Amino acid sequence: RIRAGDRALELCRTYNQPIHVLLTDVVMPGMSGVDLARAVRQSRPGMSTIYVSGYTDRSSDLSAAVETGMFLQKPYSLIDLSQKIRIACRDKR
Repeated sequence: RIRAGDRALELCRTYNQPIHVLLTDVVMPGMSGVDLARAVRQSRPGMSTIYVSGYTDRSSDLSAAVETGMFLQKPYSLIDLSQKIRIACRDKR
């Protein structure tokens, strides 16, 4: 069974166009969002990452996410998400 993190990693490695932003949950089955972002950055070092999570008790995962990208607490609105994406993409222009 292919997990979402493995599938996302494969897509990032094989997609032949720029990917500006990775949106990933911090906690996922099989591979954390932090591990996914680290792996993706090997092939796409300039890509921004936005981490989302509904957990506030996973301080080690959350601190790694905040250090390496932007963080969005669940639940979030589409306005909050669009603002984070704009910020992440602004640096890519």
